[in-house]
Amino acid sequence: MRAEAPEPSIRGSFITTGKAWIIKTYGEDLWRRALRVLPEEQQALFGFEIVGTSWYSIDDWTRALDAVRAEVLTKTGETGPTFDRRLMSESIGVTMDTIFRVAFKLMSPTTVVAKVTPYFQKVYSHGSYSVVENAVGRCRLRLSDTPVKMEQEVRRAFPIASRWMLDVAGQEVKKLEFTPTVRGTLMSSDIVIDYVPKGKR
Repeated sequence: MRAEAPEPSIRGSFITTGKAWIIKTYGEDLWRRALRVLPEEQQALFGFEIVGTSWYSIDDWTRALDAVRAEVLTKTGETGPTFDRRLMSESIGVTMDTIFRVAFKLMSPTTVVAKVTPYFQKVYSHGSYSVVENAVGRCRLRLSDTPVKMEQEVRRAFPIASRWMLDVAGQEVKKLEFTPTVRGTLMSSDIVIDYVPKGKR
């Protein structure tokens, strides 16, 4: 089983972009209030500069995001799923989003699926990504051997990231099925997506 950290963790670079977007979009005061749910040590950790190459506890990051969602709902009325979609699509920045969209338009959707999914491997310390099926209009992605304590994060992020990948490739997701399977202390998650080019009915 792949494990690059002692406990399930997320790469600092992804926290950095998320944190910056939250502060820019909702304000630093909201971010600070959300951090108060964490122990003082973790408050300090997320409050200062995040090291992009380091691993950070998924449990702590999940608790911080849960608190941010609650604060955002109170402040703006924005629901958790909407916040999660915006966090995924907007935190990378307009410039990078444009670069991805231009580059991906030069590739077939099957090539995008094959080339992008290995990058998912870099996000988390545990688990293995693979492309099980990759045909025009349909793909099956798998995240296997993740500790069950990652379940909330996997359920939140895996479908959103998969949708985003096809969106920037100029494809419209028509159907997405997420199927988790738990065996003991590990889980495996499959996502099956049917898609068509945008604008095609």
